[in-house]
Amino acid sequence: MSELWRPLVLGCLLVVASAAPAFAQAEQGDKEVLLNGDVTTAFGGDSTTTATTGNVSGGLGYYFTQAIEVFGASRMPGSSTTCSATWPSTST
Repeated sequence: MSELWRPLVLGCLLVVASAAPAFAQAEQGDKEVLLNGDVTTAFGGDSTTTATTGNVSGGLGYYFTQAIEVFGASRMPGSSTTCSATWPSTST
């Protein structure tokens, strides 16, 4: 049991240290630029069918006060589907 404490404490410290930048405060007149993107691909069971979807988005924001922000964003979705089939031979 005592061997578990050290990794547990180190893990907790890592989580707290990585979350520390989230405590930053926005102030009046601050500007914000956000860019985001994701891609997801799903493969069929026979490995001949795939479906890929993705999004790219970006936005700009301006803080009028510490708690009030005007934010605008744009998103560009995309998708692709590939399907191929092999028919069984009917020759006898």
